Amino acid sequence: MQKVLGIVKRRYLPDETVSGEQVLDLYKTNIGFEVEVKGKIIKFEQKQNEENVKIYRDDKVYLLFDLDVSKKPIGIKAVK
Repeated sequence: MQKVLGIVKRRYLPDETVSGEQVLDLYKTNIGFEVEVKGKIIKFEQKQNEENVKIYRDDKVYLLFDLDVSKKPIGIKAVK
């Protein structure tokens, strides 16, 4: 497991569909982040939980990677 420090530049609710129809923002279950790491923007989306809904723009975060599985992040954690 590898941690990479970054800064959240944008947070958003990604598009979701159920039975071919768009889900209203109020009912969306995923959250997305655009995180700047060493001058590059990395997009990351996951299910909303108690920790990631408290992450806002300009917060410092760790993106968690499991390089044995994928080059894409597998988690996000706020830096305290």
